[in-house]
Amino acid sequence: MTPHIAAVWALSGGLGQPSSVAAAPASASDPQLAVSPVVVGGDVDPLWAGSLGEALARGLGRVTLPTHQLPPQPGRCDASCWADLARAEGYDIVIRTVVFGRERLYEIEIEARDATDGSLLLTSKEPCQPCGRVEVEDQLARQAGALAERLRSLDRSPAVVVVAPQPTGGEVRAPAPAPPPRDWRRPAGWSLLGVGVPALATGIAFVALHHRPYTGRCTGEDHDPARDLCRYRWNSLTPGATLIALGGAFATSGVAMLVLARRSARPQPSRRLRSRAHRGGVGLRLAPDFAAGGIVVSGWF
Repeated sequence: MTPHIAAVWALSGGLGQPSSVAAAPASASDPQLAVSPVVVGGDVDPLWAGSLGEALARGLGRVTLPTHQLPPQPGRCDASCWADLARAEGYDIVIRTVVFGRERLYEIEIEARDATDGSLLLTSKEPCQPCGRVEVEDQLARQAGALAERLRSLDRSPAVVVVAPQPTGGEVRAPAPAPPPRDWRRPAGWSLLGVGVPALATGIAFVALHHRPYTGRCTGEDHDPARDLCRYRWNSLTPGATLIALGGAFATSGVAMLVLARRSARPQPSRRLRSRAHRGGVGLRLAPDFAAGGIVVSGWF
């Protein structure tokens, strides 16, 4: 069963007069907030929406952000619809509130959406269970005030990446590193092992069965019970030996390729370049020390 939800225009002072959302003076750079009518659902009395709208106004009024009440719309107006209306009126953000209740178990949801594209900026969804009317209105006011505080500190400017070269005036380049070449020996080694090991096992089984009685045809005239002999016996020595040879070769080659691939993946130690210069009875040895960033000079006389 789909819960009944109704959007009701908040009334204050008399029928047909929308309640205004009070806001303290704000700077020109603050976002302009548009507030849509409160939406109620479940078994919440639609006439209660007026008091809920006033509680919402009290909460939003605690923060110095300019807020404006949107007029009610005929039919069902979803979040995208309210964002379009707010953008058409020149507002930056639209506030939408839903209060759903069933037998004193309530859920209050307030969301702030960007009027430009309808994307969700902030949301606050909290239960109030079990609660009376006063408790629901107080919690709605608290949630609205907390959300407005977050909106005031929300930075909606586009992200900017600044790259400062060191030293100043240097040129910054960021080429994408080329992916390391894939060593073909690793997949080839595993493939050879995958073929060689089963072939080797099958060959060993064939050799073990050679010249054994074939029990599938060891009955009646094909069986000599006095000597416990069968006419038919396994003749699997040749295929078994062939499979053992092939499987052993494949498995050995696979292991060798995996070992070579593992060795090539290890970092190679740096070699020290050494040179000697002999003059008379003097010997010099030059050894670059890459860790220290210099050259080690040793000699003998």
